[in-house]
Amino acid sequence: MMALKTRRNQVIEWPLGSAHVEDASTSVNVLVTTPAGRELRVPTFQTADGTLRVRYSSGEAGVHSWRIDGPGTFARCDGEVEVVEGEGPNPLLEHGSLEVSENRRFLRQADGTPFLWLADTWWMALCDRLHWPDEFRRLTEDRVRKGLTVIQLVAGLYPDMDAFDDRGDNAAGWPWLPDWEGINPAWWDLADMRIEWLVS
Repeated sequence: MMALKTRRNQVIEWPLGSAHVEDASTSVNVLVTTPAGRELRVPTFQTADGTLRVRYSSGEAGVHSWRIDGPGTFARCDGEVEVVEGEGPNPLLEHGSLEVSENRRFLRQADGTPFLWLADTWWMALCDRLHWPDEFRRLTEDRVRKGLTVIQLVAGLYPDMDAFDDRGDNAAGWPWLPDWEGINPAWWDLADMRIEWLVS
């Protein structure tokens, strides 16, 4: 059994054994049972090397048990994630996920803290038109200084260009494979690096 540890509201990611999924159409989920007894279905994803991984986050402290809901050897994979109290590097994450207030007039975080959605949209931030890491980090630092709380990103098809336009690629190519055979995990791996930087 795999045992993991993370702080409340922090995303934790782990591989599901050393196995790989050969058929991309195969659906594999992780069933998580929270300390309160709720069962959550969390989808998995593949990285560029074909490894199946899962990401999980919870505001509920305690031991969360998980098991695989999928074919073959994955069905025998299980473990636990211990979610602990503690401050992390990002104060926004300490208050939990966003939700609409009871009167439906404003956004708040899970613990009731009001949240101001002060956003900027970065249309091309996940492709090479915004250079990584220097331009991306400089733009992030500028928006933090100005007090923005949200960066909205466009991932995938851009409204002003064709699907395989070179302006929409990054070092791994496009977000999808030629002839729409599926997504390109390598593109999303590079996008993840940028999103992790934004969160930090």
